[in-house]
Amino acid sequence: MAIAIVIALSSCSLSRAHAQPATDEPAAGAADEEVQEHRGLVILRISEEWLDRTLATDIDTRTRVDRCVLQTRAIGTAHTEGHADVDPKPDQDDATFRVVVTGTSNSRTVGRNGPAIITSRSATDWKVAKIVRFDAGKFMTEPGVIESHTRLIPVGVDASVPGLRGMLTRGIARRRVQQSRATAERITERDTRQRVLAEVDESIDGRIAKLNAKIASRPILERILPLLDTQAARLYTSRHCIHLAFLGVDAVAGVVCPLDELEPSETELWIHASLLGLPVIDLPEPADQAMAWFNNQLSGLDLPELDLPEVPMPDVPALEILPMDIQVVGQWIVLRSQDAEADTETAKTGAE
Repeated sequence: MAIAIVIALSSCSLSRAHAQPATDEPAAGAADEEVQEHRGLVILRISEEWLDRTLATDIDTRTRVDRCVLQTRAIGTAHTEGHADVDPKPDQDDATFRVVVTGTSNSRTVGRNGPAIITSRSATDWKVAKIVRFDAGKFMTEPGVIESHTRLIPVGVDASVPGLRGMLTRGIARRRVQQSRATAERITERDTRQRVLAEVDESIDGRIAKLNAKIASRPILERILPLLDTQAARLYTSRHCIHLAFLGVDAVAGVVCPLDELEPSETELWIHASLLGLPVIDLPEPADQAMAWFNNQLSGLDLPELDLPEVPMPDVPALEILPMDIQVVGQWIVLRSQDAEADTETAKTGAE
Protein backbone atom coordinates (compact mmCIF):
# COMPACT_ATOMS: atom_id res chain seq x y z
CA MET A 1 0.00 0.00 0.00
CA ALA A 2 1.42 3.39 -0.85
CA ILE A 3 0.58 7.03 -0.87
CA ALA A 4 1.39 8.36 -4.33
CA ILE A 5 1.95 12.08 -4.71
CA VAL A 6 1.54 12.82 -8.40
CA ILE A 7 3.31 15.85 -9.77
CA ALA A 8 2.13 16.42 -13.33
CA LEU A 9 4.76 18.72 -14.79
CA SER A 10 3.71 20.36 -18.01
CA SER A 11 3.93 23.54 -20.01
CA CYS A 12 2.66 24.46 -23.46
CA SER A 13 6.04 24.00 -25.12
CA LEU A 14 6.88 20.85 -23.20
CA SER A 15 3.59 19.29 -24.22
CA ARG A 16 4.21 20.05 -27.89
CA ALA A 17 7.82 18.97 -27.92
CA HIS A 18 7.89 15.87 -25.81
CA ALA A 19 4.50 14.65 -24.61
CA GLN A 20 1.33 13.97 -26.54
CA PRO A 21 -1.96 14.39 -24.69
CA ALA A 22 -3.29 11.01 -23.69
CA THR A 23 -6.52 10.04 -25.37
CA ASP A 24 -7.35 6.75 -23.67
CA GLU A 25 -10.14 7.03 -21.11
CA PRO A 26 -10.93 4.68 -18.23
CA ALA A 27 -13.58 2.07 -18.87
CA ALA A 28 -17.16 3.22 -18.32
CA GLY A 29 -18.27 2.66 -14.77
CA ALA A 30 -14.77 1.89 -13.52
CA ALA A 31 -14.88 2.77 -9.86
CA ASP A 32 -12.16 0.53 -8.48
CA GLU A 33 -9.45 2.69 -6.93
CA GLU A 34 -6.86 -0.03 -7.59
CA VAL A 35 -6.98 0.53 -11.36
CA GLN A 36 -7.02 4.32 -11.28
CA GLU A 37 -4.61 5.81 -13.80
CA HIS A 38 -1.92 8.19 -12.61
CA ARG A 39 -0.97 10.76 -15.22
CA GLY A 40 1.92 13.16 -15.26
CA LEU A 41 5.53 13.54 -16.24
CA VAL A 42 6.91 13.15 -12.72
CA ILE A 43 5.45 11.15 -9.85
CA LEU A 44 6.62 11.02 -6.26
CA ARG A 45 5.36 7.91 -4.48
CA ILE A 46 5.67 7.59 -0.73
CA SER A 47 4.96 4.39 1.20
CA GLU A 48 1.94 4.85 3.45
CA GLU A 49 3.56 2.69 6.12
CA TRP A 50 6.72 4.82 6.02
CA LEU A 51 4.74 8.06 6.13
CA ASP A 52 2.83 6.78 9.16
CA ARG A 53 6.07 5.81 10.90
CA THR A 54 7.47 9.28 10.25
CA LEU A 55 4.43 11.39 11.18
CA ALA A 56 1.92 9.31 13.16
CA THR A 57 3.76 8.78 16.44
CA ASP A 58 2.83 9.51 20.03
CA ILE A 59 3.35 12.69 22.04
CA ASP A 60 4.14 12.24 25.74
CA THR A 61 5.41 15.29 27.65
CA ARG A 62 5.56 16.51 31.24
CA THR A 63 5.84 20.26 31.75
CA ARG A 64 5.82 22.76 34.59
CA VAL A 65 2.66 24.82 35.06
CA ASP A 66 2.87 28.35 36.44
CA ARG A 67 -0.21 30.49 35.85
CA CYS A 68 -2.25 33.18 37.57
CA VAL A 69 -5.96 32.47 38.00
CA LEU A 70 -8.04 35.27 39.53
CA GLN A 71 -5.08 36.76 41.42
CA THR A 72 -4.04 33.34 42.66
CA ARG A 73 -0.70 32.00 41.43
CA ALA A 74 -1.02 28.27 40.73
CA ILE A 75 2.09 26.12 40.32
CA GLY A 76 2.27 22.43 39.42
CA THR A 77 2.87 19.95 36.60
CA ALA A 78 1.00 18.86 33.49
CA HIS A 79 1.13 15.54 31.66
CA THR A 80 0.20 15.72 27.98
CA GLU A 81 -0.39 12.64 25.82
CA GLY A 82 -1.46 12.55 22.19
CA HIS A 83 -1.45 10.43 19.05
CA ALA A 84 -0.96 11.78 15.53
CA ASP A 85 -2.74 10.39 12.47
CA VAL A 86 -2.31 11.34 8.83
CA ASP A 87 -5.65 12.39 7.37
CA PRO A 88 -5.38 11.68 3.62
CA LYS A 89 -8.50 13.64 2.72
CA PRO A 90 -7.20 16.98 1.46
CA ASP A 91 -8.81 20.27 0.61
CA GLN A 92 -9.87 19.75 -3.00
CA ASP A 93 -8.98 23.37 -3.82
CA ASP A 94 -5.45 23.33 -2.45
CA ALA A 95 -2.30 21.18 -2.40
CA THR A 96 -2.64 20.14 1.22
CA PHE A 97 -3.40 17.29 3.57
CA ARG A 98 -3.79 17.22 7.37
CA VAL A 99 -2.08 15.70 10.38
CA VAL A 100 -4.57 15.35 13.24
CA VAL A 101 -3.29 14.93 16.81
CA THR A 102 -5.78 13.84 19.49
CA GLY A 103 -5.00 13.64 23.18
CA THR A 104 -5.43 14.72 26.78
CA SER A 105 -3.62 17.02 29.18
CA ASN A 106 -3.94 16.55 32.94
CA SER A 107 -2.50 18.96 35.47
CA ARG A 108 -2.37 19.32 39.24
CA THR A 109 -1.60 22.69 40.81
CA VAL A 110 -1.37 24.34 44.20
CA GLY A 111 -2.33 28.01 44.40
CA ARG A 112 -1.81 30.52 47.21
CA ASN A 113 -3.84 33.67 47.85
CA GLY A 114 -2.87 35.17 51.17
CA PRO A 115 -3.26 32.48 53.84
CA ALA A 116 -5.52 30.36 51.59
CA ILE A 117 -4.03 27.29 49.88
CA ILE A 118 -6.10 25.92 46.98
CA THR A 119 -5.30 22.58 45.36
CA SER A 120 -6.98 21.71 42.06
CA ARG A 121 -6.59 19.52 39.03
CA SER A 122 -7.71 19.96 35.45
CA ALA A 123 -8.41 17.54 32.61
CA THR A 124 -8.45 18.75 29.00
CA ASP A 125 -9.48 16.71 25.97
CA TRP A 126 -8.08 18.27 22.81
CA LYS A 127 -7.63 17.81 19.07
CA VAL A 128 -5.12 19.70 16.94
CA ALA A 129 -5.27 19.76 13.13
CA LYS A 130 -2.20 20.86 11.19
CA ILE A 131 -2.16 21.56 7.47
CA VAL A 132 0.77 20.06 5.53
CA ARG A 133 1.47 21.70 2.19
CA PHE A 134 3.83 20.72 -0.63
CA ASP A 135 5.46 23.92 -1.85
CA ALA A 136 8.73 24.74 -3.65
CA GLY A 137 9.84 21.12 -3.62
CA LYS A 138 9.27 20.32 0.05
CA PHE A 139 6.58 19.72 2.67
CA MET A 140 5.72 22.69 4.87
CA THR A 141 3.29 23.13 7.76
CA GLU A 142 0.94 25.83 8.94
CA PRO A 143 0.21 26.65 12.61
CA GLY A 144 -2.15 24.14 14.16
CA VAL A 145 -5.81 24.77 14.99
CA ILE A 146 -7.01 23.37 18.31
CA GLU A 147 -10.38 22.26 19.68
CA SER A 148 -10.55 21.52 23.40
CA HIS A 149 -12.74 21.02 26.45
CA THR A 150 -11.43 21.55 30.00
CA ARG A 151 -12.84 20.42 33.34
CA LEU A 152 -11.47 22.09 36.48
CA ILE A 153 -11.88 20.06 39.67
CA PRO A 154 -11.17 21.62 43.08
CA VAL A 155 -9.31 19.07 45.20
CA GLY A 156 -9.06 20.84 48.51
CA VAL A 157 -8.78 24.13 50.38
CA ASP A 158 -6.43 24.69 53.31
CA ALA A 159 -4.97 27.58 55.27
CA SER A 160 -1.48 28.50 56.38
CA VAL A 161 -2.78 29.91 59.67
CA PRO A 162 -4.15 27.88 62.62
CA GLY A 163 -7.26 28.00 64.72
CA LEU A 164 -10.31 30.15 64.15
CA ARG A 165 -8.51 32.33 61.65
CA GLY A 166 -7.65 29.27 59.60
CA MET A 167 -11.25 28.03 59.71
CA LEU A 168 -12.53 31.41 58.50
CA THR A 169 -9.90 31.47 55.75
CA ARG A 170 -10.95 28.04 54.51
CA GLY A 171 -14.64 28.97 54.52
CA ILE A 172 -14.10 32.18 52.57
CA ALA A 173 -11.79 30.41 50.10
CA ARG A 174 -14.32 27.61 49.43
CA ARG A 175 -17.06 30.15 48.63
CA ARG A 176 -14.77 32.08 46.28
CA VAL A 177 -13.68 28.88 44.55
CA GLN A 178 -17.30 27.94 43.85
CA GLN A 179 -18.30 31.45 42.76
CA SER A 180 -15.37 31.84 40.38
CA ARG A 181 -15.17 28.26 39.10
CA ALA A 182 -16.51 29.00 35.60
CA THR A 183 -14.09 31.89 35.12
CA ALA A 184 -11.18 29.88 36.49
CA GLU A 185 -12.07 27.03 34.14
CA ARG A 186 -11.99 29.37 31.12
CA ILE A 187 -8.60 30.76 32.13
CA THR A 188 -7.22 27.26 32.69
CA GLU A 189 -8.50 26.12 29.29
CA ARG A 190 -6.98 29.15 27.55
CA ASP A 191 -3.56 28.52 29.08
CA THR A 192 -3.77 24.78 28.40
CA ARG A 193 -4.70 25.37 24.75
CA GLN A 194 -1.70 27.66 24.27
CA ARG A 195 0.68 25.17 25.89
CA VAL A 196 -0.65 22.12 24.03
CA LEU A 197 -0.68 23.93 20.69
CA ALA A 198 2.95 24.99 21.13
CA GLU A 199 3.97 21.42 22.02
CA VAL A 200 2.12 19.89 19.06
CA ASP A 201 3.44 22.49 16.60
CA GLU A 202 7.01 21.84 17.73
CA SER A 203 6.57 18.06 17.52
CA ILE A 204 4.91 17.90 14.09
CA ASP A 205 7.15 20.59 12.58
CA GLY A 206 10.15 18.51 13.64
CA ARG A 207 8.69 15.42 12.00
CA ILE A 208 7.98 17.28 8.76
CA ALA A 209 11.61 18.45 8.71
CA LYS A 210 12.64 14.82 9.20
CA LEU A 211 10.31 13.76 6.38
CA ASN A 212 11.90 16.26 3.99
CA ALA A 213 15.40 15.18 4.98
CA LYS A 214 14.62 11.49 4.40
CA ILE A 215 13.13 11.87 0.90
CA ALA A 216 16.34 11.23 -1.01
CA SER A 217 14.93 12.34 -4.37
CA ARG A 218 13.58 15.68 -3.10
CA PRO A 219 16.54 17.72 -4.46
CA ILE A 220 15.56 16.44 -7.92
CA LEU A 221 12.08 17.91 -7.45
CA GLU A 222 13.59 21.23 -6.46
CA ARG A 223 15.49 21.23 -9.75
CA ILE A 224 12.52 20.16 -11.88
CA LEU A 225 9.79 22.43 -10.48
CA PRO A 226 11.32 25.68 -11.85
CA LEU A 227 10.73 24.30 -15.36
CA LEU A 228 7.01 25.01 -14.95
CA ASP A 229 5.28 28.12 -16.21
CA THR A 230 3.25 27.95 -13.00
CA GLN A 231 3.66 25.82 -9.90
CA ALA A 232 -0.01 26.00 -8.93
CA ALA A 233 -0.89 22.58 -7.57
CA ARG A 234 -3.91 20.44 -6.77
CA LEU A 235 -3.89 17.58 -4.30
CA TYR A 236 -6.59 14.90 -4.29
CA THR A 237 -7.02 11.37 -3.01
CA SER A 238 -8.15 7.92 -3.99
CA ARG A 239 -8.69 5.07 -1.55
CA HIS A 240 -5.00 4.45 -0.89
CA CYS A 241 -3.24 7.39 -2.54
CA ILE A 242 -2.62 11.09 -2.30
CA HIS A 243 -2.00 12.82 -5.62
CA LEU A 244 -0.28 16.19 -5.89
CA ALA A 245 -0.63 17.50 -9.44
CA PHE A 246 1.33 20.36 -10.97
CA LEU A 247 -0.53 20.99 -14.23
CA GLY A 248 1.47 23.97 -15.48
CA VAL A 249 -0.47 25.51 -18.39
CA ASP A 250 -1.72 22.52 -20.38
CA ALA A 251 -4.09 20.65 -18.08
CA VAL A 252 -4.55 17.73 -20.51
CA ALA A 253 -0.85 16.87 -20.76
CA GLY A 254 0.55 13.85 -19.00
CA VAL A 255 1.08 10.21 -19.77
CA VAL A 256 -0.04 7.20 -17.75
CA CYS A 257 2.57 6.11 -15.22
CA PRO A 258 2.83 2.31 -14.68
CA LEU A 259 3.13 2.54 -10.89
CA ASP A 260 1.67 -0.94 -10.43
CA GLU A 261 4.67 -2.55 -12.15
CA LEU A 262 6.83 -2.01 -9.07
CA GLU A 263 6.14 -2.76 -5.44
CA PRO A 264 6.61 0.51 -3.57
CA SER A 265 9.78 1.28 -1.67
CA GLU A 266 9.78 3.90 1.07
CA THR A 267 10.05 6.72 -1.48
CA GLU A 268 10.22 6.74 -5.28
CA LEU A 269 10.53 9.39 -7.95
CA TRP A 270 9.26 8.45 -11.43
CA ILE A 271 10.45 10.71 -14.27
CA HIS A 272 9.21 10.33 -17.84
CA ALA A 273 11.95 10.31 -20.48
CA SER A 274 10.25 13.10 -22.44
CA LEU A 275 10.99 15.56 -19.64
CA LEU A 276 14.72 15.05 -20.23
CA GLY A 277 14.30 15.07 -24.01
CA LEU A 278 15.28 11.39 -24.29
CA PRO A 279 13.70 9.35 -27.13
CA VAL A 280 15.23 6.17 -25.65
CA ILE A 281 16.57 5.46 -22.16
CA ASP A 282 19.99 3.81 -22.36
CA LEU A 283 20.86 3.23 -18.71
CA PRO A 284 24.50 2.25 -18.14
CA GLU A 285 25.73 -0.24 -15.55
CA PRO A 286 26.79 -0.55 -12.75
CA ALA A 287 24.49 1.48 -10.50
CA ASP A 288 27.00 4.21 -9.66
CA GLN A 289 27.55 4.87 -13.36
CA ALA A 290 23.78 4.95 -13.88
CA MET A 291 23.39 7.63 -11.22
CA ALA A 292 26.24 9.67 -12.73
CA TRP A 293 24.56 9.36 -16.15
CA PHE A 294 21.27 10.61 -14.74
CA ASN A 295 22.99 13.52 -13.02
CA ASN A 296 24.55 14.51 -16.34
CA GLN A 297 21.17 14.31 -18.08
CA LEU A 298 19.57 16.49 -15.44
CA SER A 299 22.39 19.04 -15.43
CA GLY A 300 22.38 19.20 -19.22
CA LEU A 301 18.78 20.32 -19.67
CA ASP A 302 18.78 22.87 -22.49
CA LEU A 303 16.08 25.34 -21.53
CA PRO A 304 16.22 27.47 -24.72
CA GLU A 305 15.81 24.36 -26.89
CA LEU A 306 12.75 23.33 -24.86
CA ASP A 307 11.38 26.88 -25.19
CA LEU A 308 10.89 27.07 -21.43
CA PRO A 309 11.30 30.20 -19.30
CA GLU A 310 14.84 30.85 -18.14
CA VAL A 311 14.93 30.42 -14.37
CA PRO A 312 17.75 30.00 -11.85
CA MET A 313 18.33 26.32 -11.09
CA PRO A 314 19.12 25.35 -7.49
CA ASP A 315 22.23 23.34 -6.77
CA VAL A 316 21.68 19.58 -6.72
CA PRO A 317 23.88 17.46 -4.43
CA ALA A 318 25.93 14.81 -6.18
CA LEU A 319 23.52 11.96 -6.75
CA GLU A 320 26.18 9.37 -5.99
CA ILE A 321 25.95 10.21 -2.29
CA LEU A 322 22.16 10.05 -2.11
CA PRO A 323 20.70 6.75 -0.83
CA MET A 324 18.91 5.87 -4.07
CA ASP A 325 18.88 3.14 -6.68
CA ILE A 326 17.94 3.78 -10.30
CA GLN A 327 16.09 1.57 -12.76
CA VAL A 328 13.94 1.82 -15.87
CA VAL A 329 10.29 0.83 -16.37
CA GLY A 330 9.25 1.42 -19.98
CA GLN A 331 9.85 5.11 -20.69
CA TRP A 332 10.20 5.96 -17.00
CA ILE A 333 13.34 6.51 -14.95
CA VAL A 334 12.67 5.42 -11.36
CA LEU A 335 14.77 6.63 -8.41
CA ARG A 336 14.10 4.42 -5.39
CA SER A 337 15.18 4.86 -1.79
CA GLN A 338 17.54 2.23 -0.42
CA ASP A 339 15.52 1.08 2.56
CA ALA A 340 15.83 -2.14 4.48
CA GLU A 341 12.16 -3.05 4.10
CA ALA A 342 11.80 -2.68 0.35
CA ASP A 343 13.67 -4.77 -2.19
CA THR A 344 14.70 -2.72 -5.20
CA GLU A 345 14.26 -5.74 -7.43
CA THR A 346 10.57 -6.27 -6.70
CA ALA A 347 9.29 -5.66 -10.20
CA LYS A 348 6.24 -7.76 -10.92
CA THR A 349 6.41 -10.62 -13.36
CA GLY A 350 6.58 -9.27 -16.87
CA ALA A 351 7.83 -5.78 -15.92
CA GLU A 352 10.74 -4.62 -18.00
